Amino acid sequence: MSLTRSPITELTTETAPLLLLDEWLAQYFDGGLHAVGVTADVRFPKCNRAYNQSPPAHQPFFDQGADTFSEIRTLMLPRAESPLEVEGGKLVSSFVLFNFWISAKKPGKGQSAAEADFIANRLKAIITNPDTRYPLAERGVTHLTPHLPQILPDADYAKRLIACGATLFYPVNFGETTVSAPWELSVGYLLEAPLIAGDYILGNYQWGASTVLIAARVICWPPQVSDVVLGLEVDGVLTGHTITIPIGPVNVETIVNQVLNVAVAPNQPVRWKVLSAPEPENSAWHLSLTLQVQPQ
Repeated sequence: MSLTRSPITELTTETAPLLLLDEWLAQYFDGGLHAVGVTADVRFPKCNRAYNQSPPAHQPFFDQGADTFSEIRTLMLPRAESPLEVEGGKLVSSFVLFNFWISAKKPGKGQSAAEADFIANRLKAIITNPDTRYPLAERGVTHLTPHLPQILPDADYAKRLIACGATLFYPVNFGETTVSAPWELSVGYLLEAPLIAGDYILGNYQWGASTVLIAARVICWPPQVSDVVLGLEVDGVLTGHTITIPIGPVNVETIVNQVLNVAVAPNQPVRWKVLSAPEPENSAWHLSLTLQVQPQ
């Protein structure tokens, strides 16, 4: 599955995440069969969707024609920002908390609670699985970390809450500018899915002035069978500078630092490519790469 809505930008940090999540949820909670990662197709209930804080939008939910008994309402709460200010622009990573409020009202004894639990379990599954959440990561909603569903008391509905930490990531290209003082910035690349040889890490930057790529830091869950090697590409050409991610414990973060000192001419795109990696099930994944940049 893929998403059609635009990625997050500096001007849409409050609206775009909720619209992206709404489109993503609509692809699953439609009453059909869908795969969760590489599993066989499983049934998903049909749910109404809403966002921001408000009472449930449809009362009652039960609609004999549409077979809807429930609502998923998404609320976004800001936690912190990490801005990097430079002449001509900025790069911001926003750390937020998504609250997924599930309300169900289904005829029959115990059916509302069963429906709410069913939805909560399916929702947690697609949030947790790196394959199903990958379309969100492509558009800037990354590092989703859900908590276990909570049961909430309510006189009218069976209610469940899934709280989920996340990072909103939106790269900014910096245009040509007159720099009055030395500046330094960090730009980010990421890929939540397993690293596959020949693929690129999400992120593509260029600057209007001559720059120097000082160093890079990789944080990821490491490969198992053999090392993963990333290659630096400038203006479509591999530079020969690489980062090797060694074998490590399963699903335990590892950090690799690499000194670069690579000069980049104005308006040359800078990317990272996976040069070699084991099979996807044994490869590194959940990767973020931070590149330190200075003017030449």
